[in-house]
Amino acid sequence: MSSAMLTALTGLQAQSLAMAVSANNVANVETDGFKKSRVLFREALPSGVSVAVEKDERPGTIVTGAFPEDGERELSNVNLHEEIVRLITTGYAYKAGVVTVRTAYEMEEKLMDILA
Repeated sequence: MSSAMLTALTGLQAQSLAMAVSANNVANVETDGFKKSRVLFREALPSGVSVAVEKDERPGTIVTGAFPEDGERELSNVNLHEEIVRLITTGYAYKAGVVTVRTAYEMEEKLMDILA
C-alpha cells in the first residue's frame, strides 16, 4: 500500500471520528450541563493522521428558573452554529479523502498495467 493511500485512509478514519463527535455534540445541545468534545488532528509518522478527542470543560450559560424554587441550571456549552459549520467542513474533508484514495488506487492500477 502506498504512503498516499495510507495517509488518505487514516485521514478518512480521523474525519469519521470527527463527524461522530460533532453528531454527539449536536444530539446533546439541549442537555443541561453537557460538555462538548472536540477533535484534535496531529501528524502521524511516517505518514498519516492521528486523532485525539478532548472535552471542553468551559461552563455553559447559567439560567435562572421562572420561579425561585426552580433555582439555577447550567445549559450545555455546545454552540449549534459552530457544530453545523464543523459538520459541513468535515463532510468536504471526507469527500477529499475519498477522491485521494480513488486516485491512489487508479495510479497503482496503471503502474501494475505498465509493469505487466
